[in-house]
Amino acid sequence: MVIVPRLTSDLYVHCREAASGRIETDVRLADVACVGVALAAEGYPPAPVRRGDAIHGLDAAGALPGVTVFHAATQAAADGSITTNGGRVLTVSAVAPDIATARDRAYEAVAMISWPGLHYRRDIAAQALP
Repeated sequence: MVIVPRLTSDLYVHCREAASGRIETDVRLADVACVGVALAAEGYPPAPVRRGDAIHGLDAAGALPGVTVFHAATQAAADGSITTNGGRVLTVSAVAPDIATARDRAYEAVAMISWPGLHYRRDIAAQALP
């Protein structure tokens, strides 16, 4: 999820045109860097062994400037909390003027999110740093 946060043109228009088989509108992206970190449930891969764990810190992480938290394998529990429901649970993306700042911001947001068995790679975009 590193393209969508940079998109300045209308995603709906692009999807509608792609579905119709006739793409006419130019895709426009902001001239910023974006880093995305996938957060996974215990056991992923090959198969998540935990489901239904409450996810904490989503609001705080999403409130950081330039951060977007994308849900993949989540569900709403009866009490209104958000819980895990599969392997790749969330992707935390951050935009910034450069890769180093985007990476720092993404990992700052990741540090605010928790649930039992959460794991993620700690080397995302490391090779892109100067």
